[in-house]
Amino acid sequence: MVNLSSVWTAGSSLWIKWTDLNDSGNDHALAIDDVTFTSRANPVPEPASMAALGLGALGLIRRRRNKK
Repeated sequence: MVNLSSVWTAGSSLWIKWTDLNDSGNDHALAIDDVTFTSRANPVPEPASMAALGLGALGLIRRRRNKK
């Protein structure tokens, strides 16, 4: 198993190349089984969304203090 997590990023390409060095006779065969490529992008919150949440929280705190 090869771990490519340090070089594999979302949207990047991975090329696999092989060369047959034993090219004599008629017994050429190639088999690839259970190959999986996955790419996951971790969501990053937008600054505007975080600002809106922060302003909403401040509004709730202020409203609560004004009721007292």
